[in-house]
Amino acid sequence: MKIGVFVAAFATLVLSVGPASATTSKSTGFSGYELFLGLTRSIPSTQFACDDTSITATRKTTGATFSGWTDSSSEWVSASSSTGGLVTGSVNYVGAPGLGNTVCITGGIWSWQLKSGKTFFGSVGGGYVQWPPNGASFNADCGMDVAVFFADVSVETGGSGTIVGCLNDQNGLIPPKIWGTVDLTLP
Repeated sequence: MKIGVFVAAFATLVLSVGPASATTSKSTGFSGYELFLGLTRSIPSTQFACDDTSITATRKTTGATFSGWTDSSSEWVSASSSTGGLVTGSVNYVGAPGLGNTVCITGGIWSWQLKSGKTFFGSVGGGYVQWPPNGASFNADCGMDVAVFFADVSVETGGSGTIVGCLNDQNGLIPPKIWGTVDLTLP
């Protein structure tokens, strides 16, 4: 009798909760370079909101492109420290880059290829790149006069995530260095 009550109670619990939706998390560090600064054109002065910041932009840039290798560091590392994967992306933004400024990311595309060859890819929904004032730092992992960035991404096959990190384009560094993490939640 006690077993029957237990089975009935367990079945009621399972049916009331419904099927579980399992998700998987995938994450990697990356380092690389901004390979193309994009094409910039003037636009009428327009107000844009990105994250908690609002900017007035008079220029729009399309196709700023970065590419690099996966790694397990929170700092920029050379390709010799690669874990075997590749990360690449191209973003569009409004605003003027530079110390003390913020640009709003308005779209783009991204991909992450694992060492095994499996590839995640999709679109960039939005985000920002923010440069500290001259001689300052927003993040100890980035360093002085280095921008921080945040981008929301979607995964073409389902899921979403973020790409966050640092962009060092100061002091004439050519090509600019970029590093950070890709964090995905997949169905």
